[in-house]
Amino acid sequence: MFLMTLVNAFQIQLFKKNNLKIINNILPIIFSLLLIIDQKSFQRIFENKKLKLDAQAKISWLKELENSIFIGPGNTELYKFENPYFAKIKIESQNIFNTGNWETFSPHWEKRRLQLGLTEKNIYFDLLQPNIFWVGYDVPDTSLFVEMYLKEKYKLEISREKIKSYLDGFSVYKFEEN
Repeated sequence: MFLMTLVNAFQIQLFKKNNLKIINNILPIIFSLLLIIDQKSFQRIFENKKLKLDAQAKISWLKELENSIFIGPGNTELYKFENPYFAKIKIESQNIFNTGNWETFSPHWEKRRLQLGLTEKNIYFDLLQPNIFWVGYDVPDTSLFVEMYLKEKYKLEISREKIKSYLDGFSVYKFEEN
């Protein structure tokens, strides 16, 4: 609406023969505004493209670790930037396991946990095995919550290490007992 008003005012001034000075003063301002608006949209497009490439890198990295299991909170969504009808990259194996969400109380969740080889009574103890990683977003830092839980509840001396991090805040952590 603002641009239409500017263009309309510009046309009115253009058809008045005595106002060439005003046109010469307004023209650079209008072009500068258009350039700023256009530059912002290009910046948004570039950011979205970077995030999509980052998501593809994340998925392909997780595909390389087919024998590993990734445990994460319920908000761990890998395909945030993928169109479900035209998705090009998918993880073939189902080695991502959500915890702490409503499905945690489902009988199917328990069967799937055992099927993946997560045999500890407490799911967080499984994170101490060599091929099991915690995945999640940096905000909120759920890996810190898991670390504090294991230290405070079970008096374990453990450490967590960030293995991989991505632009959208998604990170992969490894827990080890000291």
